[in-house]
Amino acid sequence: MKKFGFATVVFAVLLFIVSPSSSQSSPTEELEGTLEIMVATNLRQKECQTLYSIKVGKERIPFDLPARPPPNLSSGQKIKIAGRWNESDGKKSFKSRKIEPVTSAFAPVIKKAMVSADDVSLYLPEQKPVLGEIKILVVCVNSPDTKDTSPSWDRETIEDKISSNKHSLEAYWKACALDNDTGESKIWFSVTILEGWREMPKSLSEYGYGSYEELNRNQKFREDMISLLDPEVDFSLYDGLIVFRAGKNWAYDWSSLGKVPLSTDEGEVEISASFLTENDMEIENDYAAHETGHGFFSLGHSHSKSTSNGKIYDYGDWWENRGKQYALLDNLHKWVLGWLSIDQIKIVTSSGNFWLDQRELASGGIKLLVIILGFDEYGNPILFYFEYHRGLGEF
Repeated sequence: MKKFGFATVVFAVLLFIVSPSSSQSSPTEELEGTLEIMVATNLRQKECQTLYSIKVGKERIPFDLPARPPPNLSSGQKIKIAGRWNESDGKKSFKSRKIEPVTSAFAPVIKKAMVSADDVSLYLPEQKPVLGEIKILVVCVNSPDTKDTSPSWDRETIEDKISSNKHSLEAYWKACALDNDTGESKIWFSVTILEGWREMPKSLSEYGYGSYEELNRNQKFREDMISLLDPEVDFSLYDGLIVFRAGKNWAYDWSSLGKVPLSTDEGEVEISASFLTENDMEIENDYAAHETGHGFFSLGHSHSKSTSNGKIYDYGDWWENRGKQYALLDNLHKWVLGWLSIDQIKIVTSSGNFWLDQRELASGGIKLLVIILGFDEYGNPILFYFEYHRGLGEF
């Protein structure tokens, strides 16, 4: 099993008002559009890669971030970028040198003076609560070359994975979102399943199956899939899309970072999308939980920093699903999503003895100790945080 977690991770997609130049030495161009972000998980190397695209009408064009992008980028933001077109092996991409906000989403963060811990929220990451019902569509897709070998999953098999089993995807996220006062979850799923397989128009090889070409062709896969499903699906009815792809040898799982705009028969619809493999249908497999953490909840990864050499390790947190273990979400992530009360967080400003309640227990005590190390150049807090984790229950 793999894992991943908290760190400010940026991912994107944009709308354009200029057409690309074909020359590799093209002049600087300015493009304005909507940011979309996709995260691809390399299933062999257990690494993640962030993909940025610019949406021009119904077309998405990949681009590279500049060396110093603005902080806290997220899907759906309106931005303006300046840069040049690059061409390599017949493929074009946009190399941006500057990104500027078009909306107030990039309003500068005011640095906070560390003079008091009276207002704990000043020293914590910005909250982006996800509460209540999450409406999900689940679909299984195969291809002309896999239609005769696709698993014979029935509705019960899919329900088991998504919502009915004690190890289901919904059971995991409801356990993460447990209200410490009521013992009830702060989120729940409403699931619609398209029974049977939907056949994509091309063979898997044409989507880069089993190779690194999957990254370059994932947009075409997504576009073909939307066209395939549009006659029978109203995408505007859902918050999230989960797609199981036939085939055991896909090189990547991938997901949007939060909701992204999709062009459908109902117009442009904002929806999260997570693309899994047939291996991920196994009950004990946690890739579905990891990928929907990106999609449903806009979560990045939990990194670790070595105390000996200062190196930061991706997925380095060994103690939760955003890192390297199928464990419950850490309490800092829970705070961000609105699942942990401010009263259960203690800012440490002096030496002392502190009692921590276990992460997994539904209790009202302190669950997160935070030490402020400082702030970065954008005013974001740099934190040491402590919690008590011990395996309990199903996760």
